Amino acid sequence: MKSNSSFISLFKIAILIFVCYYLCLKFIYPGYFDPSVPYHADNYVYYTSAIDFHIGGDLFKQTRFVSTIVMSLFADFNFQVFNLCLIGIVLLNIGLTIYFVKLLSGKTKLSMVFVFIYLISIFAHPEFYSNYWFDIYNTIAYFFMINTLIAWLKYKSDQRFIFKILPFVTIFLCFFSKETYVLVLLFFWGYQWFYEKEYRRYLSLLILYTIFMYGLVFFQSSFITNSPFINSEANNQDTYYISVNPISIVKTYWFYLKHFTNPFTLVTLIAAFAINFMAKTNWNKMILLFGMGLLTYAPNAVLPNHLFNFYAWLAAPLSFSLIMLVEETYFSHRLFNRRSLMVGAAILAFLSIVWNHRSYHSQTSVWILSQEQINRHMLNNFPFIQQQIQPGDHVLVIGATSSFNPFKASKFIDRSFNHIHKSYWTIGVTNESEEKAGTYISKKTLEHIHIQDYDKIFVFDEKGYLANFMTREQIKSISDMDSSSLEMNQVDISLIPELMEAQKKLAANPDDTQTLMQVGSSFLQNKVFNKAGFYLERALSLELKKTEAVPNPYLYFYLGNVKENEAKYAQAMELYQKALTGLNNEGQTNAYFNDAVERMKQQVTK
Repeated sequence: MKSNSSFISLFKIAILIFVCYYLCLKFIYPGYFDPSVPYHADNYVYYTSAIDFHIGGDLFKQTRFVSTIVMSLFADFNFQVFNLCLIGIVLLNIGLTIYFVKLLSGKTKLSMVFVFIYLISIFAHPEFYSNYWFDIYNTIAYFFMINTLIAWLKYKSDQRFIFKILPFVTIFLCFFSKETYVLVLLFFWGYQWFYEKEYRRYLSLLILYTIFMYGLVFFQSSFITNSPFINSEANNQDTYYISVNPISIVKTYWFYLKHFTNPFTLVTLIAAFAINFMAKTNWNKMILLFGMGLLTYAPNAVLPNHLFNFYAWLAAPLSFSLIMLVEETYFSHRLFNRRSLMVGAAILAFLSIVWNHRSYHSQTSVWILSQEQINRHMLNNFPFIQQQIQPGDHVLVIGATSSFNPFKASKFIDRSFNHIHKSYWTIGVTNESEEKAGTYISKKTLEHIHIQDYDKIFVFDEKGYLANFMTREQIKSISDMDSSSLEMNQVDISLIPELMEAQKKLAANPDDTQTLMQVGSSFLQNKVFNKAGFYLERALSLELKKTEAVPNPYLYFYLGNVKENEAKYAQAMELYQKALTGLNNEGQTNAYFNDAVERMKQQVTK
């Protein structure tokens, strides 16, 4: 019966975790989501790295190799299933945290109401979505860290050898997954050493082993793998520059503390501690959990050039878990009863969500979610693309210019389309710095692309939808057209989807300056500078003919970009200055405008 009861409790917790995860991401944070689609291009790199990974004698020469081993366990599945498996680890980590808190508290069971509030607090955290999709190495490291803590608590209760030896194994696996949790473990061992006097020899050994293993990771990263993540020789301009300056550490730590929580969740945590302190029950363990959570910021605090809001979520699973330790029976015979306490906690959780509303809909969140949408739309077209490709085809992909999309990862493209037979791919990019020559996959700007060289062309729009697909015959029919004119032609419209609507507008009104500027901007974005200049100058000429019209500052700015590309720096500086003046007259500022003016001043005075 006890076995059945434990299984039912475990099943309830698992269902509750999934329901809270789904509710928060579907109805609280973004209002929509697809759990099998990432927003970041790194996920494609993780997948292909895991597929190519083989355990061999050079294992120790690879950075964070344990994480790669774990990911390789799921790499035989397709990309979406691979992602779902990683999400499964995230949810499993939360379940293990709940189990850890139960063992730590010594309670036979935790209040499901406070478990629910805990889950809502961590899943509705504004940085949860960004963190759990990006920081996969940390997810795997957390899995081994929380199992280390559980193994120790289990060892205390039944003294089995497996639980005695397991922490040494999981610490190794944790640190070679990611380096986040060294201080968390040391703080936990120190707490246990203080309270558990009969285990001090064993705990001292764990403390020394933890320090030794972290030193081994540091040595491996610095002298064997030359990892960019731990590099003591990085200069102060590098992303992973390590600063031990106390002022720098405090400033960086404060950056994460500002995003740690909100007033209502903080009140919930303080109230939970106050109740247990008055009840003289588990208050010291609450301090332990809260401190362990905040110590997750320490490794990031020494990286002043690597600031990302989403790392603020790292503290939430442990620090917020003290909510589950609330002694709800303390007020049973006082002014407040147990039900009132739970209702109050639920109200605070709701107010916390309301408070976070602005963060949920911040510019950063909206942008991140737009990347997810683009990825989803592009991935949905992969089966169609695979059906069209023949061995030896020369394929052009245009429009995959968003910051994070599957075509950013060359290995992923090679794995998706070239693992059976080889074809030759060119991915259109917008910056010459992104251009790259390769045997099977190259990257070129539009001005260096000649469509007659390709057998298939796939054109995506800005939302990731497949806007156009052309075969060899269709390509030939439009490539034979005269392309000497600066007017947009069928080739332009075929390769830049937004020009189709613009063409219709200009057919109805050739003097529509707003549309002319949009066309010029589209050509500019795709580095077709001669046509960009043609449409922008035409738009500016029409604007200046209007007696009361003040030209759009961005019109001057875009035209300045064209002149700068033509090395006409004096003209470019004049246009940038007009753009800056026009923007200032509207009561606005733009750092790019200021930078452009200063950049041209330097060019003119050379």
